[in-house]
Amino acid sequence: MFLDRPILAIFAHPDDESFIVGGALTFAARKTQVKIIVATRGEKGKRYIDYEIGDENLAAMRRRELEDAAKALGIKDFIVWDYKDGQLDQADEKEIVARLVNEIRAFSPESVLTFGPDGMTAHRDHIAIGKFATKAVAQLGNVELFWVARPRHVIESNKWHRNGAQYTKASEVPYNDDELIRIDVSDVIDSKVKAISSHASQGPGRYLASGMKELISSEYFYKVKEEILKSYRYSE
Repeated sequence: MFLDRPILAIFAHPDDESFIVGGALTFAARKTQVKIIVATRGEKGKRYIDYEIGDENLAAMRRRELEDAAKALGIKDFIVWDYKDGQLDQADEKEIVARLVNEIRAFSPESVLTFGPDGMTAHRDHIAIGKFATKAVAQLGNVELFWVARPRHVIESNKWHRNGAQYTKASEVPYNDDELIRIDVSDVIDSKVKAISSHASQGPGRYLASGMKELISSEYFYKVKEEILKSYRYSE
């Protein structure tokens, strides 16, 4: 199982690590080194806030939430970059890929976790950071890459694809449900729930409702094949 070897998780926003893979990261942190890179400060995530707050104040709040969440997951090592929330797909791709390559080399993980081409929810930032991280791994060629995933019936039943400027039409994923690795995180659900709850500004109740039990107790991953990685490599 890839969770017993050093892992680098690369995501777009503070909360991705808890809402999506909090259970897997908890398992991993109990056995090995885990590091999280978050590309944006999440300063535009105001959908679930019913009061006025500026971008800088929200960014500071979300960093504190991430600190609490990471503690709940048992993770001490995380970085928050300052690319613009909601505009990650407009950032300098080669710059970010180069930064990620350097981070991967410095941390020396055996596995990297990130979003696949659907961004899980079709969020533009998710899709962008998944592409950048995949390109970084593809350049190195000596690290296993896992895309976070959901079986199609889970996506459909929970209406993951949403409307709004930050969402787009997602690319089809190049795998089938029977290729997914399912991890039952029931044994660490308390840690995951605590981490999710730490992100109070992001409406954690939507993930903790009774009807979401299957969503938070099972996490899915796709191990990216070499032929797919080849398509992400820069040509010489």
